Amino acid sequence: MAGIDDPGVIDLITRAPDGAFAMIISHDRPWTDSGEEVDRLIEKINNYAAFMLDEGLVSTYPESADHPKRIQVDCVNEPTPKIADVLAKTDAALSPYSISLTVNQLS
Repeated sequence: MAGIDDPGVIDLITRAPDGAFAMIISHDRPWTDSGEEVDRLIEKINNYAAFMLDEGLVSTYPESADHPKRIQVDCVNEPTPKIADVLAKTDAALSPYSISLTVNQLS
């Protein structure tokens, strides 16, 4: 998967068991907190949010119209405090649009 190294690519869209449509961001290596990494993560999240808000998700998956939507970051380790702060602020910014942001630490 492209992960945050390619912010313009959607890694995966799934329908979760709870009925929500999740756009997955894959990050398959430990977080480094580099400025470049943070910038790419923010850009990828913004692209995903724009896809949802501009009706791209509903156009592609019409059945998603009446279901919760989320951006999910799948990662191999717990986000660093800096990354966690970025994710928390982004989740708060997306909340008024009924989009949640979650982290799924893969084992």
